[in-house]
Amino acid sequence: MSDQPVNRIDLNEAFARYLRLLDEQGTIDVDKFLQEHSEIANELRDLIETARHIKNMAGPKSLIPGKSQPKVDESNQETLIFSGDSLSLSQDATDAEYSVIGKQLGDYRILQELGRGGMGVVYLAEQVSMGRKVALKMIRSGCLASENDIQRFYIEAQAAGRLKHPSIVQVYQVGEIGGHHFFSMEHIEGKSLSTVCKSQELSSEQIASLMKEIAEAADFAHQHGVLHRDLKPSNIIIGNDGRPKILDFGLAKNMESKDHLTSSGSAVGTPSYMPPEQAQASRDEITCRSDVYSLGAILYELITGKPPFRAGSLLQILTLVIHDEPRPPRDTNPHCPRDLEAICLKCLQKSPLKRYETANRLSEDLGRFLHGDRVLAGRSRWYKRAWHWLRNVPFIAAVLGRKTINPTIGHVRFQWSAVALLISLIVGGLLIPLAIEANRVSIIDLSTGVSSGSYERIGEAFARELHELTGREVQTHPAAGAVQSHGRLLSGDADIAFLQENTLESNQLKVLAPLYREVVLTIVRNDSPVKNTTDLAGKNIALGESGSGMRLSSERLLRYYQIEANQMRDVDGSYMDLLTDEDLQGAIITVKLDDQPLRQILETGDFRLLPFPEIRDIPGFRAMLLRQSDLPSGIIPREGMFVPATFAILAVRQSTPNDLVLNCLSALYRDNGITSQFKDIFSLRQASAWTDLNYHPAAQRYFAEARTEFESSSSLLSSEK
Repeated sequence: MSDQPVNRIDLNEAFARYLRLLDEQGTIDVDKFLQEHSEIANELRDLIETARHIKNMAGPKSLIPGKSQPKVDESNQETLIFSGDSLSLSQDATDAEYSVIGKQLGDYRILQELGRGGMGVVYLAEQVSMGRKVALKMIRSGCLASENDIQRFYIEAQAAGRLKHPSIVQVYQVGEIGGHHFFSMEHIEGKSLSTVCKSQELSSEQIASLMKEIAEAADFAHQHGVLHRDLKPSNIIIGNDGRPKILDFGLAKNMESKDHLTSSGSAVGTPSYMPPEQAQASRDEITCRSDVYSLGAILYELITGKPPFRAGSLLQILTLVIHDEPRPPRDTNPHCPRDLEAICLKCLQKSPLKRYETANRLSEDLGRFLHGDRVLAGRSRWYKRAWHWLRNVPFIAAVLGRKTINPTIGHVRFQWSAVALLISLIVGGLLIPLAIEANRVSIIDLSTGVSSGSYERIGEAFARELHELTGREVQTHPAAGAVQSHGRLLSGDADIAFLQENTLESNQLKVLAPLYREVVLTIVRNDSPVKNTTDLAGKNIALGESGSGMRLSSERLLRYYQIEANQMRDVDGSYMDLLTDEDLQGAIITVKLDDQPLRQILETGDFRLLPFPEIRDIPGFRAMLLRQSDLPSGIIPREGMFVPATFAILAVRQSTPNDLVLNCLSALYRDNGITSQFKDIFSLRQASAWTDLNYHPAAQRYFAEARTEFESSSSLLSSEK
């Protein structure tokens, strides 16, 4: 035994300082608390005295500000438990177990140590009777473990043991051997998520996919009445198969139980990943939304490489968690998509009610991000981010009566120019919105379409013309479909987008110009029993890829005929699959009449067109008469056939500056412009003839003037004749 004395700390002062910190925030009444719990300090002293006699003990780290507090390593932060009978601080905690490596404990032969935390140590072991390798977790303090340690240890085993999910570690056996409490669980070969966070090796899509699985596993635990309360990267293992596994349910809480191991006023968890209500030990406020916060902190670290809050000591981190807003991930990683940042910041809201209601809702929003759909999480506004930064300036913080923990050099420098800046903001207040808009469109973002599609081909040429005309940089962004382009316009990620007229579902979006007509056709195999569009329910019909304008048009038509998409089969299929998939009975297609793949399919002679009943009454579409010359011989009857039609359009926001709209129209219709390069795009005369489109005001005036000029020219020619 080592008889080296323990570094003594004034526990009364440590707790008094911590409690005063909470008192300043109006959390508890310190005087009343100390009167009711004066025995806490004595119990903690007893624990320290016991630790003096434990082998290889390391001195505890002080909680007192200013007394040898080591810098916190965020990547390996240990779980904190502030309570009346235990205080676990770091991996320098005491070890009471003797060396068990190489020994046989019951059915288990210990092979090597895998890792350790504040309370437990995990070994790689062989379960002899089963002939398999397992992870064996034991209490570090062994026979000297307190009743609370033992109870918490078994809570972990029971919590994990009741959960059978592919992304939650599986518990095999729980028991006690020779005074050693243990439980065995599956051994996962892989690496800790904390290692992945440091390496920054994942793309945004991989991060979202990984977090979706973790959120689904957390929701599964919640559905079975288990709160984890200590979700963090080091408690998640990424197996060699790429699947994440949630570990360490040492702080898990049974939501159905009325017994609580940790009393109110005790803070448990890992500071950088615990939500404010957990940091303030508000036991009754800790719900599924608390684990959602921790999932957001993990997502934040995957994006930026660092947890949301960092400071020099644990108490400083707790203060930041309770009172400060996290720095937006895109400030650290500009490549992070805005939607993924919005999801992350929604999880990290201080108020639980502003977070996702459940981990499943978080998983669903991550799924929307992965599919290119618009996420439910609202993006943070620039002025909110500016306010969160400004209130950490020491002078402003003092005025607000709040304390800043780690003001940056920028905050300090800003403090000396605060008065001048305030005057500048007041003077230039009316000009700021104009300046922001002018700066935002200094680079013009154009959302096109799928690779090698007509939207992309026209878009590249349009970008060159617009750049030549304005001198501004024009960036093209391929889109998976109309849903993504529509969302980009609404969010401000794109200034101009290629869409179909019937996909405009927001009053904020307007038509800049019609480009060409697209028809909607329903084609089926000749041997299909389907006679009419209304007979399609339950049939194997391709409606177009998810998120595409074609898919939206197909679903809108089916709804008119009271057919839901979920009644169909192979709805995500492409019409081009008709040539290779004989089980596919047909397709609903929205295309140009000169579309070559369509003509290739029809020229086989194996397909026919279905008529559309009540075509003139279908909302969102126009009736167009197809003639025999429009498609391969034999497809169209002699009298022709009416089909639904829409327009391919260029769309902008209602707020788009008039000069940008006019520049776009000039790029389309000037000599050697886009209409002269692509003969299938409407000329100015043809485009101006369509007066019923929902135009941007500047475009509406432009086409009205063009119509007047064409009408005057026609009248002049008539009079001369």
